[in-house]
Amino acid sequence: FTSSTSPDKQVVNQAHAKFFEVHSNPELYQEVFSTLKPQYQDNIDKWGHIRAVLIPFTDNQGRPYLFGASMKLSEVDHLLRENLYQSLFLGLGSLLVGVILSLQIANFLAKPFRNLTKESQEIAAGQLDKKVAEQGFYEQAALARSFNRMSLAIKEKVVALQESEENLRTTLDSIGDAVIATDTTGNITGINPVAEKLTGWTAIEAKGQSLTRVFNIVNDRTKEPASDPANKALESGQVVNLANDTLLISKDGTEYHIADSAAPIRDDNGNLAGVVLVFRDVTAEYEMRDALQESEEQYRSFVQNFRGIAYHGSMD
Repeated sequence: FTSSTSPDKQVVNQAHAKFFEVHSNPELYQEVFSTLKPQYQDNIDKWGHIRAVLIPFTDNQGRPYLFGASMKLSEVDHLLRENLYQSLFLGLGSLLVGVILSLQIANFLAKPFRNLTKESQEIAAGQLDKKVAEQGFYEQAALARSFNRMSLAIKEKVVALQESEENLRTTLDSIGDAVIATDTTGNITGINPVAEKLTGWTAIEAKGQSLTRVFNIVNDRTKEPASDPANKALESGQVVNLANDTLLISKDGTEYHIADSAAPIRDDNGNLAGVVLVFRDVTAEYEMRDALQESEEQYRSFVQNFRGIAYHGSMD
């Protein structure tokens, strides 16, 4: 038999199917309603000992409900015992025939549900191309169609998510600057190839690590550890830029002068979901700056110490 249940019987604008009921033992279905994932259960309720396949859904107002297709095991046991008792009076030969027939009947009754349970477990395990045979009794066929629609919807969402992630990965890998993303606890969720090169950490090694461990920065003049820009961005909720003379020390000890900024990541509701850190190697710029300063200092020293007349004029 099939049944339906809901944790809330209230009907608003007739939008909630009227035949949904609050089950007499709602605690049996707490896990199903909390996870909204298909389950296979052996329960004892007002019907007795049953084996059930539970399929959760939500209606158009977001309220959870579930369909349950179940089989009363006590009735099957009763049929087996009845056939056995009758076979005892018919003799040893009739007993053997009765047992065989009873087992075949029990297997015939339970097989469709066992197959449906197995196929639903395979779908839940990620085999989204799996199709449930839409055959058998009306309720079984309807349940199989629901399984197939659910599997197709999940597959479409998974494919769309995979395509979105691939597009994002391609975009990040194409960026010329180094990019590191973290969650709200400061643990790294991903880095691009430029960041791998500058930090010396591969994406696999860095994922899940603390940002301060991978992104090891110090002040170039004092060699003191620099403040964590991701933490500042999370606290302020604003874009944060690194101070000048920031030095990144790679995993192998290589030092890079860098310039960067950290910006908070927000979800669709505006809640903080993490931080994205964008930085670049400006070592060459620092070397040019130092060379220019040295050249200017040499020129200034030459003019100040020249024992003659020095002047600056235009070409005319």
